[in-house]
Amino acid sequence: MDNERFGTMALSPAGDRDLSWLDFDFPVAVSPDGKSVFLEEQSEQAGSDHWVGLRSTDGSPPVRLGEGGGGGVSPDGKWMAQDIDSIPETTFLLPIGAGERKALRHPGVHSYGFTPWFMPDGQSVLFIGIEPGHLPRSYLQSLQGGPARPVTPEGILAGVPLRTADICLFSRRIRRMGSTTFNVASPGLFRVRIGIYGRLVGRQTRVICTYLHTRTGPPSQIWRLDISTDEEKPVRQLTPHDPAGILEIFNLVMTPDAKTFVYGYDRYLSELYVVDGLH
Repeated sequence: MDNERFGTMALSPAGDRDLSWLDFDFPVAVSPDGKSVFLEEQSEQAGSDHWVGLRSTDGSPPVRLGEGGGGGVSPDGKWMAQDIDSIPETTFLLPIGAGERKALRHPGVHSYGFTPWFMPDGQSVLFIGIEPGHLPRSYLQSLQGGPARPVTPEGILAGVPLRTADICLFSRRIRRMGSTTFNVASPGLFRVRIGIYGRLVGRQTRVICTYLHTRTGPPSQIWRLDISTDEEKPVRQLTPHDPAGILEIFNLVMTPDAKTFVYGYDRYLSELYVVDGLH
């Protein structure tokens, strides 16, 4: 008998804790203070549109926020941007506390299975979409309404830096703001979702580093990539206390101070039964 489960693990200064929800969950975001983790649950119980929930890193039971795929959290911590598979031409804003769900409609542009992000000013949402006959690209849509507008060429996907209102582009290369372009030096590295950091230079923010990790079985390594030198420095190794059956570590998210890391894991275990005395 084979049994596969997707779970979530948090590593913080207070220690390591398994925050798994049901059978098929993974982290989509972590609060800046590292006290709360946002989860997406895709088990059979959650149905075809999935669930999103919130769980404290102290191990308290998870709180279901609603249906849909998890996404980015607004700068004020009050909303989550999310998609629902059965309603592909709309990005939803789900209240984390009291309130009603809001809909940002983008007719003709289907959400394309990636996390939607809030821009750092909290006034718009960046999402990956696809129009019939075109390649996927990134779109920006105002929370005040209006049509979604493409902000990258076809086939190029964008992510939102944590501490700047500019957009960083990711494909096979990472493009810094302006005209400077540089390559990720090592293959097999995946960008941490909110792991882009910068410093103020006059009135502009210059990106100085990003965090990446190896999407492998344990141990998985977290690296810090310096933008100006392309130097990669290992900063943390992810090794679960019980690595038995873990095929892959993925969906790593982190706090701005790089002290709390939360990751998903895929565990696959098999049991062998022997039956004798049959006639």
